[in-house]
Parts: sequence; C-alpha cells; structure tokens
Amino acid sequence: MVAFIRWLEALGSGHDAVANQAWWAEHEEFPMLAVGFYLCVVFNGPKLMARYPFGPVGKQVLKIMFISWNLALSIFSWMGLYYVMPHLIGTVRSKGVFFTICAAPGEWYTTGKPGFWLEMFIMSKFPELLDTVFLVLQQKKVIFLHWYHHCTVLLFCWQAYIRDAGPGLWYCAMNYSVHAVMYLYYAGMAIPSTKRFVSKLALFITTAQIMQMVVGACVTMSAAYWWLTGSNCHLRQSTCCLGVIMYLSYFGLFVTLFVDKYCICKPCGKTPMGDPCMGEISSDSAGMFRSSTKIDMASAGAPAVELKKDR
Repeated sequence: MVAFIRWLEALGSGHDAVANQAWWAEHEEFPMLAVGFYLCVVFNGPKLMARYPFGPVGKQVLKIMFISWNLALSIFSWMGLYYVMPHLIGTVRSKGVFFTICAAPGEWYTTGKPGFWLEMFIMSKFPELLDTVFLVLQQKKVIFLHWYHHCTVLLFCWQAYIRDAGPGLWYCAMNYSVHAVMYLYYAGMAIPSTKRFVSKLALFITTAQIMQMVVGACVTMSAAYWWLTGSNCHLRQSTCCLGVIMYLSYFGLFVTLFVDKYCICKPCGKTPMGDPCMGEISSDSAGMFRSSTKIDMASAGAPAVELKKDR
C-alpha cells in the first residue's frame, strides 16, 4: 500500500505535454472515428438490445460492472482534482485571472503533475463514451443532452488541447470537480443500501452542472473579449467560437431540463402540470444524463411476435 501511494505521488512528476500535443495534432482520425462509432451505438444499439436482452445473470453482472465503472471514474476525477485545482487557485492568487486565461499553457501548466492530469482529462473523454454503452446495454433511454454532451466535449477538448488553449486548466478543473461527485452519485444510486442517502445529492449535482456551464462560458467569453480588444490572449479563434457556442448550448439545455425535472409548473406544455420543454425527460433523480425509463420495444424495432407475447 505504501509503495502504491508513493507511485501515485510520483506519477506525472516529469511529464511534458508538448510532444503528445504534437502527436495528437497529426492524428485527428481518432476522435472522429470514436464519435462516429459512438453515434452508431446510440442510434442502433437500442434496437439490438430490444431483440436480444440480457437474462437475470447478465443483468446482475452488468450492474456490478456499472457500479465499478462509476466508482473508478469518480476516484480518477478526485485524483485529477487533487492535483489540478490547487495549482489553478494558487496561480489565480499569485498572477491573477487574466494570466490563467490568456497566458500560454507552457508558461504554467503543461509540465509536471498539472500537465499530466490535464492530459489524462483529455484522454478520459474517450473511455467516458462507455457511459452510453452501459445505458444501451441496460435498455435505458439515451436523452439528447447525454449523447450531444459526450460528442461535443470529446471534440472540443481534443481541439483545445492540440491548439494549446490558454483557459485549458479552467475547463479541466471544472470538469474534474463535477465528475468527482457525479460518478460517485451514480454508483451509489445503483446500490440499494446507499440509494436513499446519495439521492439527496441530485439537486446539488444538477446545480453544479449548470454552474460549470456558466463559469465555462464566462471564461471563454472573457478570453474572446481580451482577444478582440487586442490583449495578448493565447487562444485560437476557432477554439474561442466553439467554446462559446458549446457552453451556451449546454447552459440552455441544462436549464431546460432542470425546469422539466424540478419545477412544478412547466412553461412549455398545455396541460395543467406542463409538458417537458425538451419533449423528453430523464426519470433519473439527477435529471440530466441518465434515465431509468425502459426503451419502447415497438419503437426500437422488436419483432412483432415478441410484442404479441407481452400482451
């Protein structure tokens, strides 16, 4: 155990991200292929699972894998947060917000442990696509925000990383902060004995997700403002435009789903209680990424003979 702790402490000590950034810049096929395959799973996986669902043993094994996966992502996020957030806060205090948004990353965070955990954050966007695979295998509905978020985050993080975006550590620290709690919540919600306790975190997580989008949009728009006014801000125009659009779209979608999930009177529907403004809503208590609603087998393309048996 002591040796493992020492290994963790030494992890990333001599890291330098420059060479890896150059390698990823020459291999844009990886994120493109990942997103393409991912969308195939999102739109075709439910049809396959409706035809060939898991039996009781398979469902139990899948549940154990799901809990383990979320616990692993939570631990990973806590570790990243431990090394990234103090570095960001310390630099803000010593050199100011402008420096942490507009300075070249090589001046303060692409080497050592902050640089290592930044790169791990970028790389984690690939395995995080398995979140959706678990939903499909469990025959749960994949809402628009879920797959839109995974696709755009992967592509934006990759684009910002290879273009050496100044505010990169802001994006990284915010994401680690939310994911550390969010994935722990999902693991706890899948365990009957802890579900009653962790369910109380739902509103906090939803609010934290919205605040993440607010801060992300503010950081990116601040960089855009300083860049447009002639300040020396280390941010490409393409990264700036994509960041603003992405964060504002997230904010709108998250707020809309927050209203659908927690507000009694919906502004969009004609019924007394109101219909979901998005036309779909996750029944998950966090209200955003996961749904416990089973897929309609008819719409998923299940054989007619199986539907007759269900009747």
